[in-house]
Amino acid sequence: MPLNPRYDELVRAMATRLGRDPDAAIRDGGLMLDGFIIALAYDGTDSFGDILFVTELGVPLPVREQEVHRALLSANNFWVATGGATLGIQSETGCVVLCGRFNIDLVDGEQLAGVLAHFCHIASLWRMYVTDTIPTGVPVPPVGAFRA
Repeated sequence: MPLNPRYDELVRAMATRLGRDPDAAIRDGGLMLDGFIIALAYDGTDSFGDILFVTELGVPLPVREQEVHRALLSANNFWVATGGATLGIQSETGCVVLCGRFNIDLVDGEQLAGVLAHFCHIASLWRMYVTDTIPTGVPVPPVGAFRA
């Protein structure tokens, strides 16, 4: 359980705003949004901290692995093609993930719901690229993805 009660309050308000069960979002440590399982966690102390969010995008085809990994590194450079999120690779599975974080004191439930909706839009662009649905070109998400 997070040390900061603001985390639970924020997650419940965000889930309600998105039409999801707030108790389930807390219990399950995340929610389903636009076809993505968004895992949520708290990183901080009892007085300050961040809400973390992450989703899986898929495993690139072996013949495209090097190309995709290089694109992920390029996209992460000053977050030029991630809208402020960070792309990574799970070492055990090779699955590409998209993750983000936000100071819990800088957003309310409505703003966090908007951030996560935009996060899912960025995730959908990258999932298409990673899984070879769009085989060329790095996605360029809209500017300001994580401005609350």
